[in-house]
Amino acid sequence: MDTLESAAWLDVSADPVIGSLPAAPRGRYFDARAFDAWTDALYSSADTTPFPKAQRIAFVPAGWAGMLPASMLPANATRGRRARVTCGSRCACA
Repeated sequence: MDTLESAAWLDVSADPVIGSLPAAPRGRYFDARAFDAWTDALYSSADTTPFPKAQRIAFVPAGWAGMLPASMLPANATRGRRARVTCGSRCACA
């Protein structure tokens, strides 16, 4: 079995970076995690359910006071300006 895995550093020093995850259909697996530069966990798809629903995550910088849509999950980068996102399967960041 092959697993596609990607990793990226996101610069959240000024504004949020929005990421989206697809729904995980039954019988399929994906894992997405985000850490700051000190490896503190900012987000983990394992914190949801075995088959997570599609979701949008906003990686926000420390001290950011803007508004996010109610449907968006905030992931606060409390100790820095960067977030490392690792995704297995399909996911997108813009």
